[in-house]
Amino acid sequence: MLAEGSFAQLSRPDNLRYDREGNLYVFEDHSSGDITNHPEIGTDNEVYVLPKGQTGAEHLRKFAQVTGGGEGTGPWFSRNGKLLYLSIQDQRQPDGTESRVLAIHVPNGHGKH
Repeated sequence: MLAEGSFAQLSRPDNLRYDREGNLYVFEDHSSGDITNHPEIGTDNEVYVLPKGQTGAEHLRKFAQVTGGGEGTGPWFSRNGKLLYLSIQDQRQPDGTESRVLAIHVPNGHGKH
């Protein structure tokens, strides 16, 4: 067990990915039913990073918050480690679409994710 959260933090994690430095990205996947039955989790799914060599929920760092009922999925890093590709699903956009892929760039001078 690397990290066990309370349901308010780290509810139903299901997408995991290590980066090149060994940090673990953990994506929540709670549903509207979870929100109804457990209002303490809030309405947004969150993405956490567990730094390399750390264990326990107290070491989780919030990396992203996905609003509007969306869920972060499919994390993948570019070969050079400078881009994180992140899929968002079930988040309605003004044009009617609900899914997209984001490319998050690591700024120059910041080698760590």
